Amino acid sequence: MTKTPRAYRVAEQVREILAMEIIASVDPRLKMVSLTGATISSDLREANIYWSVFGDNRHQEVADGLIAAKGRLRNILGKKLSLRVVPNLRFFHDNTLETMSEVEQLMNKVADKEKEGNNDEPNEE
Repeated sequence: MTKTPRAYRVAEQVREILAMEIIASVDPRLKMVSLTGATISSDLREANIYWSVFGDNRHQEVADGLIAAKGRLRNILGKKLSLRVVPNLRFFHDNTLETMSEVEQLMNKVADKEKEGNNDEPNEE
């Protein structure tokens, strides 16, 4: 989606502005939310914002909070960015951290089973 240097730059600005606004938000649904990335279309009209929440499974609650705050966040972007058009915001849950944790757990299980299997084999000397 982000293809031009300007689009990369604007996407990062959008992410930074939104992250600061979410940190300052009084909405309890948006506590402990981290914006992990942003992409924006070449025409700067559509922005995809990726988020993650630390600690627990509040995904739907956070998604609802972000949707509720979308209009206010676009208004703030309009004031802070010098763009002719304020991008439409679309929020997506980024499950990279959860996936990494699952993969690590699986790798640990495999390593534990390999250790158990090596301990069962007699030594050939």
